[in-house]
Amino acid sequence: VIFLKIAVGKNTKLIVQHHGETVVHSKRKILQQLADKYIDAYFFTSKEIAKPWIENKIISSRDKIFEVLEAGVEIPLLNKADCKNKLAVTGENNFLWVGRLNENKDPVTIIKAFQQLLLQQPDVKLYMIYQQDDLLPEINKLVNNNERLQSAVRLVGSQTKEQLVEWYHACDFFILGSHQEGSGYALLEAMHAGCIPLVTNIPSFKKITEDGKYGILFQPGNIVECANKLQLATTINKQLFSEEILNYAKSKLGFKNIAAAILSVCHKLLKV
Repeated sequence: VIFLKIAVGKNTKLIVQHHGETVVHSKRKILQQLADKYIDAYFFTSKEIAKPWIENKIISSRDKIFEVLEAGVEIPLLNKADCKNKLAVTGENNFLWVGRLNENKDPVTIIKAFQQLLLQQPDVKLYMIYQQDDLLPEINKLVNNNERLQSAVRLVGSQTKEQLVEWYHACDFFILGSHQEGSGYALLEAMHAGCIPLVTNIPSFKKITEDGKYGILFQPGNIVECANKLQLATTINKQLFSEEILNYAKSKLGFKNIAAAILSVCHKLLKV
């Protein structure tokens, strides 16, 4: 960054985009503080995510922080009934997990909350799609030790991008227990298919769902609250909420909106 700024000159504005990195307390921090002197702006999905960088004095000014989604997605719209038939998804309350089985995504909290939901709603289903399976032994143990979970949870495993699109359309809810995310690719994809988010209230998910207006939020790691929100999800008008989420995603979470936000920052930096 420092060498680039020297090479292009002071009249060139330099913008750095956050991609989920966390503050590291090492010699790197000193270099980052030095590099900040050459950086004109930073893109974060949410300004709230930038707080540790400000508090650790790596980023010198809040005025340098701009909210721009890390990425956009584009997926085709498919027929829900056709996707359900193809994937053998039945019933009216189907939850979809798409993410690594690791401590940050926290599938254990989701499974334990789902177990509580099954006491009230025995017909609900949870489909879990994943590539990395760090916690798979623990998940298998939880599922195999409970008859209700055995019949309700399906560990699908890895899927292609084309198959994922079908899953997003076949299921009613997208669920994830993340403690930290730079943005949320799978969440964005799910919303572009009208899949209703039930996710943690971390800064990036709050920003993407407009603070829960287009989703249902719960505290990371809180099994009881997650179970309560799962129960709430089964009582809402899914078709109406799904349509609202789809329209919001298409109008506010697409590439055109990201491009417009970037252009706006550029104009501000150049004082156009």
